[in-house]
Amino acid sequence: MHNNESAGTRHGGLDDMPPLSSDYFHALSLTEKAVVVFCGVLVVFTVCLFIEKSMYVLWRYDTPKPVRFKSVQILGIYPAMSLCAFLGLCVPRSVTLCHFASLCYLAMAMYNFVMLIDQYFGGKHRVLSTMKGTSVSLRSPPICCCFYCLPSVEVNGKNLRYLKLLVLQGVILQPLIGFLGVVLWLDGRLTLGSTNLWNANVHVTYLITISTLTSVYGLVLCYQTSREALSPLDIGSKYAVLQMIAVLFSVQDAVFTIIAKIGVPSQRGILSPMVRSFST
Repeated sequence: MHNNESAGTRHGGLDDMPPLSSDYFHALSLTEKAVVVFCGVLVVFTVCLFIEKSMYVLWRYDTPKPVRFKSVQILGIYPAMSLCAFLGLCVPRSVTLCHFASLCYLAMAMYNFVMLIDQYFGGKHRVLSTMKGTSVSLRSPPICCCFYCLPSVEVNGKNLRYLKLLVLQGVILQPLIGFLGVVLWLDGRLTLGSTNLWNANVHVTYLITISTLTSVYGLVLCYQTSREALSPLDIGSKYAVLQMIAVLFSVQDAVFTIIAKIGVPSQRGILSPMVRSFST
């Protein structure tokens, strides 16, 4: 009996197992089904808008090809996130895989933004010559804004490499941690939304959150070093998109877990609060 209880605690309850898509749609109310259809229409609209904008950028912008391709890759974060979220909405058991795909694309888009800054300047050597004599404050959000003892550092080749490494670690670590999470989920050792320390979900979520926030911190510092020099190119809009999505992506699991723990939404048929929080 003790072993069975421990296994149940570690692996999560059966009620938290996402249902098959056929059972899931059968359990939805007519209103919820209408919401799913509406979300599908929005996804199609987002994809069409991305295709139209991408064609305009690739064919009409008079900029080097690397700049155009990286701009399109950053814009692709909208349809990529929308498609992954909608697939997870329609197929609840794919939520972990969709989360992993979103994680990989977000990490790639953030690093492409850093590379795009270099392309705007005309290469890393032009970055150093343009930014010579400037400095950037390490006391910046989202993880160091309260550390008033942190100094400002000069923008040079060594410090720029460190800033890029802060973003690059997310490109490497986040997909690896996400892949490990998928493997543990398939093995039954990770239950989505679990807050039990014996469950791998807590540790995977913490590691991904720390890596994401570190990447955002590097992104903020890279943007601050180039904000004034690149203000005519409206780079702030691309930065705002990435920062907003990265922060929301980091906190959404915690928010869904909290509302599920307090019973919002409530249990209904085969849909537990945890399943309804992450899937509906």
